[in-house]
Amino acid sequence: MTLTRCSLALFVALSVTACEITPKQPDVHDFGLPVGLGSSNNVSVPNIDIDAPKWIWDTRIRYRLLYKSPTKVNFYMLDRWIATPPELFKQQLVAQGKSLRYPLSIKFLDFEQQFDSVKQAKVFIRVSVTAFSNTNKPLATREFQWQRLTQTPDANGAVQGFAVLVQKAVNDIDSWLANLPIP
Repeated sequence: MTLTRCSLALFVALSVTACEITPKQPDVHDFGLPVGLGSSNNVSVPNIDIDAPKWIWDTRIRYRLLYKSPTKVNFYMLDRWIATPPELFKQQLVAQGKSLRYPLSIKFLDFEQQFDSVKQAKVFIRVSVTAFSNTNKPLATREFQWQRLTQTPDANGAVQGFAVLVQKAVNDIDSWLANLPIP
């Protein structure tokens, strides 16, 4: 009888504990608030077409352990983007772009955190940008890539690193566009 009572007490204790433990919901992140807003004098923003491989259209934060298994893609379980990286990137570009006078086509080629060792990681972005004339003829194409060591080798380091890189990317694309001939 005591074995039955012990089993019943253990079952009740585990059941009560299981009801009280709720799984942690993932934290959601973006690239932060735009540093500066573009002109607000009702100038229309040109069309910006974003293209990316299927795996980049995902809200999970990707990482790769280059030192251990460089072909395996991993995802953080408790951290996600609030929207896909291409959508967040476009939002930052529109909010901050000062020279957005051209229709653009932006193709994401890479967007991930890469671990060189257990204690060292970097974030990496590579895109191809094409500016078009108003008659839809390509004016110029340029491939950009940015990388930055993360302050910490974890999801928070990735989020903070990507926020900094995206600001740099927006500034670099804006500078490149500013040097193109006025349409």
